[in-house]
Amino acid sequence: MGISDVLRSRKATFLFSDKEVKEETIVDLLDSARFAPNPTGIYEYEFIIVVDKDIKKAVSEACLTPNIDSAPFIVIIVCNPKKLESLFEKEEANEICIDNAAMVAEFIIVHSSEIGLSNASITNLNQAKMRQILGLPEDYIVRWVIPIGYSSEESKGYEQTPPKIGDMVHIDKF
Repeated sequence: MGISDVLRSRKATFLFSDKEVKEETIVDLLDSARFAPNPTGIYEYEFIIVVDKDIKKAVSEACLTPNIDSAPFIVIIVCNPKKLESLFEKEEANEICIDNAAMVAEFIIVHSSEIGLSNASITNLNQAKMRQILGLPEDYIVRWVIPIGYSSEESKGYEQTPPKIGDMVHIDKF
């Protein structure tokens, strides 16, 4: 399956089977994410891999997303915008942090889909609860939560239907 097929067929999954994902697969996913575009070259983001059952449950609750704790592991992308503040003002640093985390998240999502794993992309979360659950240092912010595993047989997956390309593209001006 080519990358275009992966991009067009991917569905968000919120209910996972208990089939184990090999540790080397997890390492490979994160290793590929290192190569996501990073315009600043600062790498202000880091990963937290959650495998503990109780922590996954707490993360699921803090994300207001039931069942993601059924995933064998959850990748959480955290970011320290202060690492960017030597080059950018606080507001810009925060925006760049979001953008960079999004690119890293997409590399993880696409790569995991390509190798037959299911996933979801979650950004709606209670920041204060997540900070407490993960024991985040003060300067760090949770930017992305990605549960990954094999889809359960009961999961139908959530397929998005984007607008037609003609409704989204403008040439030269809006």
